[in-house]
Amino acid sequence: MAECFESPIFIAPLVTVLKTHTETPVGHECRELVLDIIKNLFAGNDRVLKALANPAFDTYLTILKNLINLSKPDPSESNLLATAHKFKLHGLLQQKSINLINYMFEQRNPAIIKELSCIGASSTLLKEQDLEIPVFTTLPDLMAFFDRYAALKDITVE
Repeated sequence: MAECFESPIFIAPLVTVLKTHTETPVGHECRELVLDIIKNLFAGNDRVLKALANPAFDTYLTILKNLINLSKPDPSESNLLATAHKFKLHGLLQQKSINLINYMFEQRNPAIIKELSCIGASSTLLKEQDLEIPVFTTLPDLMAFFDRYAALKDITVE
């Protein structure tokens, strides 16, 4: 089954569902389920990540667009209850997207970080939620860390 998602053909319907904006509970549940599936796909092999990065679907940008905060509702709006429900569903989906992005960053996969770095608006959208694209750890960084550790004379627990 996992090999199916190595083809972009199987990614397209998932991203399409994620792009569909429905305020119904069923539509919201479908979008949350798609985010769960995509989270599992980000743990996949390089071919799955390559399929997710296909520019025809904008998978990364679609996930990032969920981070956009909705504008405040107009109090004079006639259907204020429906607007409040829309805000609630968007907030839940936004939190799910933040958790997904945190999961992606925790993996420190260079392919994922590179794809997110190539999206011009990613840093702005991430900054709205107090997130930032992690930097790569380089060999000189590791060597400097070990040199500082070796320079310590006594290591004591306080």
